[in-house]
Amino acid sequence: MSAYKPTVAILGINGVIGIHALNAFLSPTFSSLFTLPIRIVTRDPSKIKAAVPAITDQNVKFYTANIATGEGLATVFEGVDVIINILGVEVPHTAVIEAAAAAKPKLYLPSEFGSDIPAAGPYKNLFKVKTDVVDLARSKGLKTVSIVTNAFSEWLLVVPPFAGVNFPEAGQFQYYGNDNVEVDTTSLVDVGKVIASVASKDPASLPDYIRVAGDVVSPRKISEAYTAATGQKLTDVALPLEEIVIPAREIAKEGPKSGNDFLIGLRGVLYDHYMVSTHEHNEFVSKGLFEFTPFTEVAKRTLGKN
Repeated sequence: MSAYKPTVAILGINGVIGIHALNAFLSPTFSSLFTLPIRIVTRDPSKIKAAVPAITDQNVKFYTANIATGEGLATVFEGVDVIINILGVEVPHTAVIEAAAAAKPKLYLPSEFGSDIPAAGPYKNLFKVKTDVVDLARSKGLKTVSIVTNAFSEWLLVVPPFAGVNFPEAGQFQYYGNDNVEVDTTSLVDVGKVIASVASKDPASLPDYIRVAGDVVSPRKISEAYTAATGQKLTDVALPLEEIVIPAREIAKEGPKSGNDFLIGLRGVLYDHYMVSTHEHNEFVSKGLFEFTPFTEVAKRTLGKN
């Protein structure tokens, strides 16, 4: 067993990924791999406490800090080996990176979970806000590892404008082009486990990019999984691929100006066959720790049919 048991600090715990990451860190599978307590930066501990019953005074310590100015982060980061940033892109990250660089952790995990940006072709610029942050962290000398998970499985099922389930109206399934185009997807629960696994490993063993995927689906398989989980068949609304590719690529070229722009861009990434990666690190992160959840099982869990 490795003697390395890193001390970890997490920012952005109340976001989409936070609950799943902390559940993983505090689980029997992972908790013994870290030096507790896990340090959490948040203005509102009550939300995450309510969502994660495993939290105790012994395994989690809460801190307050000013993310925008960096005030208080030096205290949080003192003696920390791994800093995990899962803050949203709508908040500034510069002060966090400056404080992280001053603290000199062994590993910095940026808030980049999602598409394989280097392989995103004409859509790379859609993610410029993320790549700028990663470039800044690396320029400051931080050992920065980006985690590629591609589409969140749950979002494919419950965010109608993303994959088209129950869109444009309830009971309909809107897709563009080929309904068999491959889409890489990972459950949010498994994303949390991937984060914990990567954080537990010797930083010297980690590449700049960790590429994983829990499953490979298609628009057709998404619709079928929805039906299997709910008993409700969706009515297809098939549209030509160019109806999403043309506006999505234009938005990517110019840069998204709004959340809706970004969502249109993401639809382009998905249906234009750029929501894919090599999955080359699946075994590296999961072996001996967990198994990735098939999409059909995520659908049952998310949509309520057991």
